[in-house]
Amino acid sequence: MLPVMLYARKLDSEDPQVVLYLRVAYGVVQVCMIVLILICMQKVSSKAADTTAVYTEKAKGFMDDPNAPKKYIKSTRGACYSNKMTEFRNSTVMGICMTVGLHYYKGMVMGLCMQCVMAPFNAYENKIVKFALFGAEDMGEKLEADLTKDDLIIELLPDGTENVLGKGKGESKAPAIEDKEKNDTKKKDKKLSKSAFEELLLDTWDQASEADLSPLLSQLTVSSVKWTTSEQSWTPLMVLCGLSGAPGFEDGIRKCVELGADVKAADKDGWTPLHWTAFHGNATAAKVLCEIGGLGKEDIEKKDGEGKTVRTLAEEEKNMDVWQAIEKALAL
Repeated sequence: MLPVMLYARKLDSEDPQVVLYLRVAYGVVQVCMIVLILICMQKVSSKAADTTAVYTEKAKGFMDDPNAPKKYIKSTRGACYSNKMTEFRNSTVMGICMTVGLHYYKGMVMGLCMQCVMAPFNAYENKIVKFALFGAEDMGEKLEADLTKDDLIIELLPDGTENVLGKGKGESKAPAIEDKEKNDTKKKDKKLSKSAFEELLLDTWDQASEADLSPLLSQLTVSSVKWTTSEQSWTPLMVLCGLSGAPGFEDGIRKCVELGADVKAADKDGWTPLHWTAFHGNATAAKVLCEIGGLGKEDIEKKDGEGKTVRTLAEEEKNMDVWQAIEKALAL
């Protein structure tokens, strides 16, 4: 992905011919993706009648303890394949809608370029596609005999809560395997240098609402939340305040504040994190900042390099919902 991002930054988004080529390429790729989805749906339908009991792992959230026991949900193999197909279809359609919407309304071409290359790679890595095209029957499901005593079996209730049904009956992992996994985790958790962190931060920003925030959030520390980009003096908190459509941005903002991020810092344009929320229409971020950032009236009246306050930016960008959130949070 990194080479694609670096190349996409050099594209002239003002050149009509470049934009036309990107639109055509993106259209061809997405038509192929839709055809692929139809093929996958037809293949998955052959599994609908498979009632073999299987267990699928529940994905952990951003703020979940990575060392907590794994949780598995019981279902049938047919339902497992159907759910994976639905996830693949919905994520593809949502990605198309977001990319086209950002291009149509904001003129962004970065998404078009990235998806032309990344969509085929992501499809190739998808387990449903591997099943449909290559016959690989592996959705990550487990049989009951494969669950260990460390694994929890749960059911999801209609209100969104979890009910623990029991534990697996298999043997726990061997100590040697556990030690290896711990070492692998330490390697993955290795903190980046300041320059590498800046590259990660800028790459996350380039992905806009499609950004996967987990790599960035995993690199946030007491030191890195205060780091700024070399050219514009952006902080991680500012970037998160501008990513209103990216899943997990609110947790990221809270983590930045908890680690001691400066909620009043300004970039080279004089924009504070609140200015970022006003310009990018992120009312949720504005609400969170006011509630946990210790901001006051003097902070919302601070002017940027052009003499604009948070309210001025909100009015100009027609994001008055941001200003209303600020007023409500600060009881103005």
